[in-house]
Amino acid sequence: MRHALAMFAIGTMLVFAAIGVGRTVSGWQLYNDLHTTGTRTQADVIAKRDNLPLLRSFFLTYRYTAGGEVIEREERVSRGQYNNTAAGDALTVTYDPNTPALVLIEDNNRELLAFTLTTAGWVVAGLASAGIYIWYTRRLALAQARHQELWDDAMERINTAIAERGDADPTE
Repeated sequence: MRHALAMFAIGTMLVFAAIGVGRTVSGWQLYNDLHTTGTRTQADVIAKRDNLPLLRSFFLTYRYTAGGEVIEREERVSRGQYNNTAAGDALTVTYDPNTPALVLIEDNNRELLAFTLTTAGWVVAGLASAGIYIWYTRRLALAQARHQELWDDAMERINTAIAERGDADPTE
């Protein structure tokens, strides 16, 4: 098969894009479900941490009560939310009443944004690769057609010259 490596690379990127789209859609559905049917409650921030200077990641650890059970969670947040929150502050969180450990800080969609941007990157990479492959194969086809045209023209001149000399049958 011609261009198997290029087709494999394009296929791989499109598979990653499809996985990313699936994760993004399911993440947005979860986010939407929590905000439409979830239970809102107050949580107390008990700790903050960051991974600076290595990763630029910011986390808040908080504690809330759901169904009589005290649950402690850590969630990645934006730099702005991290800087505007101190240990001891209260946050509004939304949790799933059926699965109280499934919780999100109100208005924190950082992970969903990361999924969305990653998915968009894979889709663009896959489409760009497919576009480059199509461009390349068209250029290759045009080059082959031009090569064949030059070859046919040269063969026609050779056959004409042989026929004019009368030495041999040019079709043999």
